[in-house]
Amino acid sequence: MDTWYARSYLYWVSFVMSIVWIWLTSWGMVDFALHLGCIINIGPYIMGLVVLAAGTSIPDTLSSIMVARDGFGDMAVANAIGSNVFNIFLGIGLPMLLTEFVWGEPFMTTGNDPAAVLLAGVMLVLITIIMVVIFVAARWVLSKPLSGFLMIFFVLYLALSIVFEAQPQLAYEPIMEWLDYDCVVTP
Repeated sequence: MDTWYARSYLYWVSFVMSIVWIWLTSWGMVDFALHLGCIINIGPYIMGLVVLAAGTSIPDTLSSIMVARDGFGDMAVANAIGSNVFNIFLGIGLPMLLTEFVWGEPFMTTGNDPAAVLLAGVMLVLITIIMVVIFVAARWVLSKPLSGFLMIFFVLYLALSIVFEAQPQLAYEPIMEWLDYDCVVTP
């Protein structure tokens, strides 16, 4: 009998322990980001946008680099888009669903969060549309200039998010008025 096959019943233990380690390091990263934000006076939205998003995107970036080097640029792009779709639908949807089932109440955003989420979503959609237009114009060839454009869009997105977080009257307050959102729910 093959020794690898004989020990295959232990693979599920390895899988579960991998999930546990991912959970522990994620918890540590969130706790670190919150404490660092308090120390340097940066809000949780921007810390999530920069520190947590970068921390979760590094593995995606490395895998995209590896497959792109092997000549599978389409797989690299699909990885970037697919991981974001997964994060948005499952990464947000599952915790909200669990909150509803476990505590019997919906997840509520507070303060400027509804406007921040709406604004970030609109910026994400606009940047995605611009990205697709640029990809079509470049005939789906990933090049150094195209990479430069994508980096510029990230810096622009980050800069706008920081400005809107520092000066909420520029964007959030008009959005809140437009949404007719005059009730702030505090936990």
